[in-house]
Amino acid sequence: MANNKEQALESSALPDVTRFALMLQDSYNNLLGKLEEAELLGNDEDDAREEEIAQREMILGELLMMALKLDYGDEIGRRKVFTVVSK
Repeated sequence: MANNKEQALESSALPDVTRFALMLQDSYNNLLGKLEEAELLGNDEDDAREEEIAQREMILGELLMMALKLDYGDEIGRRKVFTVVSK
């Protein structure tokens, strides 16, 4: 019984690599969108915008740190993560 619970916990701890790659891509795209929006609006200092950009950078950084711990036995997921990270 305890072994089944441990296996369930391990399998649910991190997303599968393909879904993770999509989350990573989405986070990257969101950050780029906010940076482009800030550039289009000019150099006007907006604390809320700067805070949101900082939060998105932190989220992307955390996802990249999680990427170090993933099991890359899934070839398709490994390729997707590599494609996103190599941009």
